[in-house]
Amino acid sequence: LHLDGRLWRTLPRLTLKPAELTRDFLEGRRVGQIPPLRLFLVVVLLFFFAGGLVETPAAVQFKPGAASTDNSVHVRFAPEAKDFQLEGAAKPLGDWLQPRVLYAAAHQHEFSLILESRAHRFAILMLPATALMLGLLFAFQRRFFLYDHLIFSMHSLSFMGLLLSVKDILDAIGIPGAVAGLLVLGMPAHLFVHMRGVYRTGALGTLLRMALLF
Repeated sequence: LHLDGRLWRTLPRLTLKPAELTRDFLEGRRVGQIPPLRLFLVVVLLFFFAGGLVETPAAVQFKPGAASTDNSVHVRFAPEAKDFQLEGAAKPLGDWLQPRVLYAAAHQHEFSLILESRAHRFAILMLPATALMLGLLFAFQRRFFLYDHLIFSMHSLSFMGLLLSVKDILDAIGIPGAVAGLLVLGMPAHLFVHMRGVYRTGALGTLLRMALLF
C-alpha cells in the first residue's frame, strides 16, 4: 500500500514527456523519478484492480450457425446446444475437443473469467516479450542494449496500462463507452513520440517499427 512520493512527479512526465523520462533514467539522471520496475508493478496492480470493477460479458459465445465453405475448422452447434460438428477437423481432434467445447458452452461465465485471468498473466509477460522484440527491431543499432529496451518497455507499458485502467474506471462509473474508448487512441500517439524521442529514429522508421511491435 506504500506509494512513493516520486510517483506523482513521474506520472505527468510519463504522460507528457515519455522520451525525456526514459532518456534521463538511461543517462543516470534518476533523482525525482520512481524506478521503472516499481512504476510498472504499481500500474499492473492498478490494472488488475480497475479490470475487476468492470463486469464483462462472456468473451467467447457459442451459438448455432451455418457451416462455412472454407477449409478451416469451424464449430457448429445444434439448436439444442447438446452436440456440435467440426467442419474440416480430423476425428482425433474432434474427439479431444468435443467434451471441452461442450463444457465451455455450458459454463460461459466461468470460461470468460478464466480467459480474463490468463489475460492478466499475459500482461506480465508483455514486458520481456516487448523488450526482446525491440532488441530485434534495433538489432543493427549497436548503441542500444537489452537493458535500454527493458527500461523503454517498462515506461511504455506502464503508460498503456495506466490508460486502460482509467478507461475501465470510467466504464465502471458509467461514462459512455465511446468517450472512454477515445483514450485508447492515445496509445499509438504516445508510442510514436516515446519511441522516436528515445531511439532518435526518423518518422518512417518509427512508424514501421511501431507496426511490427503492435
